[in-house]
Amino acid sequence: MKKIIVAGAGIGGIAVSALLAKDGYDVTVYTDRMPADCAYDWEDSFNITAVAQFTGDVLTPGQKGFLCNNRYFGPSQKTPVETDFGDNPPQKAERSLLAHLLTAYALKCGVQFVPDTKIKAAATENNRVTGIVTADGSRFAADLVIDACGVDSPVRKSLPDACRIEQKYAYGEVFYAYRGIYEKVCETPPDPHAYELYLMHQGEPGISWFITEEKGNDILLGRFLPFGQEKVDAEWKNFKATHPQLGEKLLRGGTFAKIPVRRPLAKMVCDGYAAIGDSAYMTYPMSGSGIDLCVRAAKMLHECILADKDGAFTTETLWSYHYNYISKYASLAGTDVLKNTLLNLQPDKLDLLFDKRIVTASDLTSGGANVSTADMIGKVLRGIFHLPTLLKTAKAALGGGNVEKLYKQIPETYTEAAYDAWKKKIDKKIVPLKR
Repeated sequence: MKKIIVAGAGIGGIAVSALLAKDGYDVTVYTDRMPADCAYDWEDSFNITAVAQFTGDVLTPGQKGFLCNNRYFGPSQKTPVETDFGDNPPQKAERSLLAHLLTAYALKCGVQFVPDTKIKAAATENNRVTGIVTADGSRFAADLVIDACGVDSPVRKSLPDACRIEQKYAYGEVFYAYRGIYEKVCETPPDPHAYELYLMHQGEPGISWFITEEKGNDILLGRFLPFGQEKVDAEWKNFKATHPQLGEKLLRGGTFAKIPVRRPLAKMVCDGYAAIGDSAYMTYPMSGSGIDLCVRAAKMLHECILADKDGAFTTETLWSYHYNYISKYASLAGTDVLKNTLLNLQPDKLDLLFDKRIVTASDLTSGGANVSTADMIGKVLRGIFHLPTLLKTAKAALGGGNVEKLYKQIPETYTEAAYDAWKKKIDKKIVPLKR
């Protein structure tokens, strides 16, 4: 029987551990805390119905809800861009419920959990991952290590250079985030776009959101440099000036976190290793949300492992997992390009794109992949008196689409030469955050 270690208790790792254990694999999860103990104290957007179907649970009516439509603001907040989900709004549910459902299902399937374990590094031999090393010096061997340790995974960071897997992220690829739910002190008129998302809020690179709900006011701050409570208090005052419903009392959350907001890893497998979830940067670059992506990736990885009849777990046999994920979610790379280009602009230039309707809802949601020639002609006509800014935005919109196309050209079969050639093309198109 093949031994599989899941390093960390990320959502994708727990999901794939359950699927593999159900099929007879010897699966052990090593984690510093059990998922239910470290779940964030708030709701998140993900398909809780699909998770319930995955685990075989029956949900009560009160266990799920739906997100309202989005309203995007530039720095001046004068001309918002609104998106409409139509008849298919994203679902939302409690993170603690998600952790409970998946953990209970994994245990039922036969997954072994070893909590209170701090993982230090990958154990390697001849450029193959052979297990994990813990902080106390213990070594645990495995035929395959699935890395679910998160954005700062010590496993990924300790991989040999020969694995060709990015070990570090660059400035602008991770949000230092805060989220808190505050009391609602007065009623507000119904608003179908009560999910407000601010680009470069108060002139700072990053995003903020403010969501007005019946139970309270949901505030998130995402910046590219660490910050503390002083910044939170200042942003609370800024929101209070425009949102009288915002109360002082913190009802839930009040938590700081670090989340990836970039394209997925260009390579997430090597001999004896596969990354999933935040370890592989599986989030939507505009928001950092990624629960649904992780669960879908878990199914892809499960199918890939089952297809490896000999249990070789090499780069070549694990490649179909990586290929399928990158091919399906290539648009995430395009969104990454557009996000960084917008945030690289000076606040007044970004406002111009909103005021002239050069940036549209489609741009913000597709990363420029849906921009047609007719769209670009319309953008030129609307921004003719601001040609330098327009040209930079047009290049970003089309560049996002071009990067998506490049991601879809990922080699279907892995060879070092084919991968290196593909990666070189991608690297030329990536737009780093400079502000």
